[in-house]
Amino acid sequence: MKGAADGTGAEAIVLVDKNTGTERQLLVSRFDDDYKQNLTNLDTPLFSLDGGFVYVTSNDASPYRSAVHQINLRTGKARFVTTGTALSVIRTGPYRGFLMIQRHKQARPPENGTINPVFVVRPDGMLEFLVPGSENEYGELAVAPWLAKRGWHAW
Repeated sequence: MKGAADGTGAEAIVLVDKNTGTERQLLVSRFDDDYKQNLTNLDTPLFSLDGGFVYVTSNDASPYRSAVHQINLRTGKARFVTTGTALSVIRTGPYRGFLMIQRHKQARPPENGTINPVFVVRPDGMLEFLVPGSENEYGELAVAPWLAKRGWHAW
């Protein structure tokens, strides 16, 4: 179920067994003033490689306060991973299982506006590195060519 667009109302993450149609509610949204604990406006579910976790992005009222959470599919326990928006999980190559995270940031002077760089982040939340060429307004556009050049895949 989906909450209201303004972040009010409940949302839930529900798992459905594709063979039986059985549904299991994994998590019900909950607001917290601390964006690291806030689990509302859930978006972008991504499954870990081992299938034991789902990563979701919670979006606060400010784009600077998005957070990625890891939810244990067995227990339903949620854990803050990092700030930003989860774009994908790297499926091949030496960073297999790592996350691709985009962060909305103010541009450094003398530039104006915002940038949206993409980072490779370990599942424990530790930042590995900035994806080359992504430190601009449309940082996500640098991801596919960067992966393709290396023969890696992410989704």
